[in-house]
Amino acid sequence: MAAEGITSSVEIIEGARGFLAVMSPDPAPGKLLDGLGDQWHLLANGYKAYPSGSLTHPAIDAVLALRAEHGSGSLT
Repeated sequence: MAAEGITSSVEIIEGARGFLAVMSPDPAPGKLLDGLGDQWHLLANGYKAYPSGSLTHPAIDAVLALRAEHGSGSLT
């Protein structure tokens, strides 16, 4: 697209139709940088146990528990 001369807004984050305006009725762009480099939340976050949507995780846990209890069996 760039080779064809198609461009985009230079205000993709803070513009009237940018990310902040779409995600919040009262965007505050200054908050994006508050605590940057000073606050780290890595240890406060959970982890994703499986490479799928988190709502599927209980079903995956159930299937794994059934397999552990009853053996892997055959799929054919």
